[in-house]
Amino acid sequence: MNRSHLPLQALRCFDAAARHQSFKLAADELCLTPSAISHQIRHLEDWLGSALFLRKTRQVELTAMGRSLFDEVSTAFRSLESSLQRVLSQGRKNTLRLALPEVLAQVLQRDFIEAFVHANPQYGLELITIPNAMSAPHLDILQTADVAILLGTGFWEKARSYPLISLHISAFCPARLACHPFPLKDPRQLAEYHWLHNAEFPGAWGWFLSFLGLSGLQSEQGAKTYRNLAALLDPAFATEGIALVDINIAPYALGGEWQRMLDLAAASAAYSLVCPDNEEAVRRTKDLVEFFTAQAQRLGWPANF
Repeated sequence: MNRSHLPLQALRCFDAAARHQSFKLAADELCLTPSAISHQIRHLEDWLGSALFLRKTRQVELTAMGRSLFDEVSTAFRSLESSLQRVLSQGRKNTLRLALPEVLAQVLQRDFIEAFVHANPQYGLELITIPNAMSAPHLDILQTADVAILLGTGFWEKARSYPLISLHISAFCPARLACHPFPLKDPRQLAEYHWLHNAEFPGAWGWFLSFLGLSGLQSEQGAKTYRNLAALLDPAFATEGIALVDINIAPYALGGEWQRMLDLAAASAAYSLVCPDNEEAVRRTKDLVEFFTAQAQRLGWPANF
């Protein structure tokens, strides 16, 4: 396949439409008209010889071929974005290496990462993906990063930490799967839904149900495990079941398609900005730490431990 013949504009339109499940929202993102998006996707479908979307009255849904292509295209675009970011960072005088879990790279992209670079053009940010777990080896991470966003209880040996957001976990349901009005009158109604388990936190449902006083509750519909919270961005998961997510991160991580099921939220660990415990590291990361913590406060994110 000749690179010069790749339908790159059509792929950009497809990626946006698949993420939003809407030609209109894709058009808004790419500054095009919905008809232009539809034309590009029809061109791509003709090029592939297969339908990529099921077109309904008010929405579109990916076909099996569409889901398969979206997995490949979204990965390719993220890789391309990372490559371009690295090249840009190399050309800047002050490059800060920020280590963070994959899902936070998406949650923080607009209001934190892009906003920081825009407000501080003297810096470039190099993003490093790390595990989203309290057991992440922070000293090893800080060998390759200037600052890391880590999940924990507020203390990391030989490091300084600055709280960013304390987590409050609740259950969220895709709107199309809702079979009760929310918030649920009885938390035991959670059992009537298919449960999604985060592989990074396999005991999360047991912990959450204990908080509700429902330790013995089981899903009547079964369960499915997903890789990490970032996987829920795949539109395919909007038909799979309900998930446990922080109430402040959910709007960024899941979008408006998911609805909060309960008024209750269980306090959990917190994300903090962490840097090596020395004056040079503190000085180097001062602007980023102050900007990120100020943005979190502006958004009303709780930061207490």
